[in-house]
Amino acid sequence: MTIDVVTCRGLFEPDRSGNMLSNLTRHLDSKRFSWSEFPVWGAGFGDYDRELDRVSTALAQHIRNHQGPLVGAGYSGGSHVWKRAMLRLSGDDLAKVIRLVLCADPSMPGSFVNKERMWGTRRFGANGIAGAEPLWLDGGVDYVCDQGDPICFTPTGSPLRTLAAFLTSMGPDAGMPARMRVKLAAAAVDRRYDLAAYAEANRLFGDYAFRGAHTRPYPALLARVADDINRTVTR
Repeated sequence: MTIDVVTCRGLFEPDRSGNMLSNLTRHLDSKRFSWSEFPVWGAGFGDYDRELDRVSTALAQHIRNHQGPLVGAGYSGGSHVWKRAMLRLSGDDLAKVIRLVLCADPSMPGSFVNKERMWGTRRFGANGIAGAEPLWLDGGVDYVCDQGDPICFTPTGSPLRTLAAFLTSMGPDAGMPARMRVKLAAAAVDRRYDLAAYAEANRLFGDYAFRGAHTRPYPALLARVADDINRTVTR
């Protein structure tokens, strides 16, 4: 019997072939692992919060209904979906996920709490651009990250957090103004207003938008994680 690998792609990525997590799945042993993509994640920036809640709820139910062990993997916003789904589970349902790979997680914690494995490099004094959300799993979590990627490592107090709060709280629903007020207030708690902070934010945004900081480091790292899964996941 094969072990199911369930992936959740990032924002604006194509389905299945050619997206970031194909760099993981195409290196897995096809005789032992079967791959499916969780199909209902379609967020853009403006509807991020609503889609995150909706899709993580659906993914948690998918895991409850699943028979047997599975491996989970998410990239960027898809990592956030997987993390929120896991936080909705407990007991035997949580234990079904025998390996969890979170690549470029926008909710990357600033410090580790259990047996997390890190593939890549980390930036101290920084966490995910959406805020730190620790996840405690008995088997730990595989975090695939790069210190130059502001999605998983935004410096404390960076104006980038205010920009992210604005972009992800927009939407056509009636709750948008209140949601935006809450997120902007949270981003302002420790925000820095000095010129150095704005200069750093400008550089990091350029690295993300134009210089591949959110994509370039990860194909090779994901291939290494796949090799490790092939060696160590046996059930």
